[in-house]
This record gives sequence, structure tokens and C-alpha cells, in this order.
Amino acid sequence: MKPELACGILAGGAGTRLGGREKALIEVAGRPVLSLLLDRLRPRFAEIVLSTNRPELYAWTGLPCAPDLLTVRSPLAGLHGILSAIRSPKAFVIGCDMPGASLALADRLAIEDSDAALPVSPAGDEPLHAVYAKACLPAIERAAAAGRWKMTDFLADVRAVRFPVDPAAWTEGPLRPFFNLNTPEDLKLLETLYRGDLEGGSGR
Repeated sequence: MKPELACGILAGGAGTRLGGREKALIEVAGRPVLSLLLDRLRPRFAEIVLSTNRPELYAWTGLPCAPDLLTVRSPLAGLHGILSAIRSPKAFVIGCDMPGASLALADRLAIEDSDAALPVSPAGDEPLHAVYAKACLPAIERAAAAGRWKMTDFLADVRAVRFPVDPAAWTEGPLRPFFNLNTPEDLKLLETLYRGDLEGGSGR
């Protein structure tokens, strides 16, 4: 039986190397990259919340939007907003520009007896493809009050588990789970994959 788990998508942030556009709305093969991610997430998650301070941009998704409740705009504030908004005890939290999300890895992280479960890839911690419990909220608020805004700064104050992963073992499509859209080269790769010009590409 799959664990009870919401999904929170961090939809804030601009693609500074992609013309400063709202990352979630950058088009790939004629569709917002967020729409591609939702194609993967909707069949698994009954509860999906978007972290954004601009809900008018995302009305087309039909999803509830969670604004930042903390003072500094940051991914940590977005995580706090998501955990404050969800009904489920835990959420799989992912960046809006990660269409290679691994649903199997989300479910595996969710069964850990922990408040936070982060995959660790060869590149290091992957806090934007991780599972967090509502129980993290007080620790996040303490970190914010102390001016510690890094996504992993509060983990020492909660029951956190780091789960080593080989990205290839958790790849469920043409993209590795931790791929995110940052550069024009990344955008070109996504355009190629989603326009069907490349069969069985490995992504990264």
C-alpha cells in the first residue's frame, strides 16, 4: 500500500540563465515545464499544492497555491508554506522544473521513520526531491528566525535521514530524477525529448 503522501511543488524562482522568466512557465514543446511535471505527478498524488506568491499565474492548473508565510523569499520559505498548507502528514517536495521526478523514490523516502528523508546523489544532497513531514515546521521557523535560510539548515533539529541513491536506478523515463532546467542547453535537451526527436534519451 502506498504511503499517505501529498506533493508540494516549489513554483517560485526565476530562470536567471533563461532570460529571467518564471521557471515553471518556461515552455517546452509548446507547454509549460510545470505541465510536463504535473503529467507525472497527478496519477500518483490526490493532494498537490503549489508554492507561489503569484497564484494568478497558475490558475490554469486548478491547484491550491500556498504563499510564503516567512519573510525571506527562498526555497525554505516555500517548503514552510507547503507544509503549512497540506492536509497529509508528509509531502514529497520537488522543484517545478524537474520533469524527471521519480515516483518510486518518493514512495521509498516516504516510508522512512523520519521527519525528513533526503536522497543523496553523487552530486550531494537533493533537498528539492525529498520528503518532509509537517513536524518539521517548528524547526524551519527556528532556523528562519536565526537567519539560516539554506534548505538543509534545519535538518539537525529534526529526525532526518539521508538516503544514498544511484540516479540511474531510480530513472523512470528519459530524464534522471534530479535533472532540473537551468541553462539554454537544458532547455534544448527537453525540447528534443518532448518533441519526440530523440528516442530513449538518457537525460542526466
